[in-house]
Amino acid sequence: MIARLKAKPAAGGPETVTARFWLPKGERWSLRREDGTAVCELPCNERIEIGQPLTLQRSGDTTGLRMPDVLPPAGSVVDVRPRAGRGSPIGALIVGAVGVNALAFGGILTLGFCRESRNNASYSPGGCTGSAVVAGAGAATLIGAIAWGLYSRRPRVRVTPVTE
Repeated sequence: MIARLKAKPAAGGPETVTARFWLPKGERWSLRREDGTAVCELPCNERIEIGQPLTLQRSGDTTGLRMPDVLPPAGSVVDVRPRAGRGSPIGALIVGAVGVNALAFGGILTLGFCRESRNNASYSPGGCTGSAVVAGAGAATLIGAIAWGLYSRRPRVRVTPVTE
């Protein structure tokens, strides 16, 4: 059973989940309320009231990561691990698209120009060489975009129920 953070608390008082916030190596994070006030510096253990909007903020960042809208039932214990984003998945996709187009365009031109220069002795081989360079640059760009995409990741908060 999963309780939504936006759910109303029970009649007997607020429902809470105990959260153990873990600190990523080499980083400083804090847990903050909606108004920006600090609740604690990670690592810390806090009882989170269901329905209370909280944000995890990395030191030096102006934007934070909102806690997920879904938590286990009241009274549960969860591990919370923030992960900062890096790189740019969208940028890698755009550069990869440019690389694919250059590789395809250069490859098609290379086939045409090189075949024509082989069949016609008066035809200049410069077109063959130039289009092969475009195809090679496209391949290099595509390889770089793949590496960039593998490096890039979106920021997220992972919440795992603790079974003890």
